[in-house]
Amino acid sequence: MRSASFPPPSVAVLSFDGLGLIPGQRAAARAGPPPLPLYVEPAPEEALISWLLRLAAQLGVCTQGLAQHAFQIPACADDPHWWHRATPALLQQISRRTHIRVERLRCMTFSAWAPVIHEDESSERLSGLRFADHPLRHLHLVAVCTRCLAEDLRPYLRLSWMIGWMAVCPRHQTRLLTQCPGCHRSLRLPPPASTRAFCPSRCHRCGLALMNFDSPQAHPWVLRLQAVLLTAKREGLAELEGIGRLSWPQLLALADILSELVWTAIGLRERHCLLRRIGYQMNTP
Repeated sequence: MRSASFPPPSVAVLSFDGLGLIPGQRAAARAGPPPLPLYVEPAPEEALISWLLRLAAQLGVCTQGLAQHAFQIPACADDPHWWHRATPALLQQISRRTHIRVERLRCMTFSAWAPVIHEDESSERLSGLRFADHPLRHLHLVAVCTRCLAEDLRPYLRLSWMIGWMAVCPRHQTRLLTQCPGCHRSLRLPPPASTRAFCPSRCHRCGLALMNFDSPQAHPWVLRLQAVLLTAKREGLAELEGIGRLSWPQLLALADILSELVWTAIGLRERHCLLRRIGYQMNTP
């Protein structure tokens, strides 16, 4: 849904190097590209892709056009995760055009987090779908906290939400929303060439206001487990109760063994019994 405050978007290739410059300034600007004519302040804990989508919307262009012609990012349409660990040179280029410090931009990526191991950031990586017959897909899927979005002056996506297996908002301790309550379709980022204004508080398909739906509280067990996983992914090490300190690769290997036991090593009937038992224990005070 297009916001009335945004100018009409365009898919035209803009001459970013000439924006905001009078003819007498263009010769002086040839030594380096000039800043963009608009400054958008990153929000606390915002993901780089969220900030770029907001910047593109304010400029009235698609994200692909902004990335390719302002920052020389050629592969953004082919790799939805290109921003996860943007190179120092790329961050320098974005910083020069936007006046956002490189370190600030780096904190909006996963550069300081543990590196990718066996596609561990995929949305299907720690689910039963991993053991389906099709390979893991790299989709622009999104999970959001409806309470966070309701509190935002201008809604945006937090960096931690962009980890595929995140299920709980660390701040509100509520389940993250991954499907629209109206049309029941998966939430996802707009395509790089999309001309629609970025609005993460609404379903990209039916336009339903997501912040009007309050997500349920997460179970304490889930909160503790996700906290361990998130700490290990961020810092490389975490303490698991009853086991001790594990590195992120060790913790991921343990999760893989347990997942494979549940989804492949036991029969369908035994799996249903196990899941019912876990559900009963989680719902029993």
